[in-house]
Amino acid sequence: MGKESKRAPKRIADKNAPRFVRTRTDLISNEFVEEFLKEYPQYSEVKNFKNISDTKRLAKRCNASLWQHTVDNRDGIDLPERLGVLFVGGKTSVYTPVDYGNTSKYQTEVLMHNYESNGIIGRIFYSRHSRNHGMTVKTIWTFKPCREYTQGVKTSFKEGNSRRYRRVENKKQLLYLFEERQRARNKKEGYGMLENYNEFE
Repeated sequence: MGKESKRAPKRIADKNAPRFVRTRTDLISNEFVEEFLKEYPQYSEVKNFKNISDTKRLAKRCNASLWQHTVDNRDGIDLPERLGVLFVGGKTSVYTPVDYGNTSKYQTEVLMHNYESNGIIGRIFYSRHSRNHGMTVKTIWTFKPCREYTQGVKTSFKEGNSRRYRRVENKKQLLYLFEERQRARNKKEGYGMLENYNEFE
């Protein structure tokens, strides 16, 4: 399948070792809700916005519907508010990764050969360069999938759905896929040259 990794053997996780906890920044607050309702007053009667915990639950459910669509559909999704494009693709595994769950269970290094997907691993692709992007400085955006998203992709590949997704082996192929997506979108929305158009008349 893939060539063996040059990493040190028997990488057994120490459950008693100290853990690094990343600092989390919660964006949903009372100020956020006030600004949101000021910009979209039509949602002021929705009871979910009366409570912060309900608002967080609503946002999580909305985001879950977005990433679930990318798991179930080959072409992915255009994120709302022109935030970019998100889709799941498959890539040939260069190295044989470590199965940390079974490694910890059996106390010896166990490799993950991805037999269910014939050595294809799932990758989540996100692009900020969508059509008519509202932000000039695109480097301020970052994307990190939640654990539920990564586990959903993993489950889909384990169930043998790897052929559902596009194969992306390099950046050039990825760029071609985005250009192909752009042409299909323009055709669907009617963009292009006008009929009987002559710029010299």
